Amino acid sequence: MNIASLVIHTRPDDRDQIAGQLLTLPGVEIHATTDDGRLVVTVENDVSQVAADTLTAIHETQGVISAAITFQYSDDESET
Repeated sequence: MNIASLVIHTRPDDRDQIAGQLLTLPGVEIHATTDDGRLVVTVENDVSQVAADTLTAIHETQGVISAAITFQYSDDESET
């Protein structure tokens, strides 16, 4: 399992459209948005998904100015 928390910056006018696009990505949840275009997002992937692919897709989403990882946790579920 992989969990990452991100702060994503967009233009305020693009925030809602980009939020909708991000929600189509596997494991993405939006926890907060601000009037100045920031989104607080978590990405949770299991062993069948690659977290890096989802994070790359976020960075490549048109309208995303920046996406900064603020927290990341990884656990090999097969060992627990």
